Amino acid sequence: MIQRRWRMGMVQALAVAIVVALAAVPAPVWASAPKDGEQKKPKVSAAPPAFKRSGASSGEVGFLKLNPFTVTVLDERKVTARLVIALDFETTGGEREDKIVAAIPRLQSNYVEYLTRNGGATIKGGKLQVDLLKAQLQRITDETVGKGIGTVLIREALKH
Repeated sequence: MIQRRWRMGMVQALAVAIVVALAAVPAPVWASAPKDGEQKKPKVSAAPPAFKRSGASSGEVGFLKLNPFTVTVLDERKVTARLVIALDFETTGGEREDKIVAAIPRLQSNYVEYLTRNGGATIKGGKLQVDLLKAQLQRITDETVGKGIGTVLIREALKH
């Protein structure tokens, strides 16, 4: 009789454990699917911006602060260095600043592509040639957004 009660208690405890475990499982995708005629709104995650605006009004000189990015420099398919670069753009506010902000993803892509392939040219004798690096980044910026839109300023450049 005692064994029978013990088994009944174990079965009840197991049933409770199963119910609790099932309650913790998220609902399947089809359960939250929109019904006919309804549209489900996509979730938008707020990613941190790749830059910080200056807040300068039109005609005022302002600075756009770009988040640091890392570039692996290759030479004949071998890693020769790793660069960590943080840039600012000096520009007048208004349309010029908006033009740079709109082009930031393209600018970063062009910088990474150039430096990955040709970054070894900016390293001579194991040292980073900052003047040469700045000139190349300015040339890429002028080709991407137009000449005279903004000036590249190197806030930080590290070679590993």
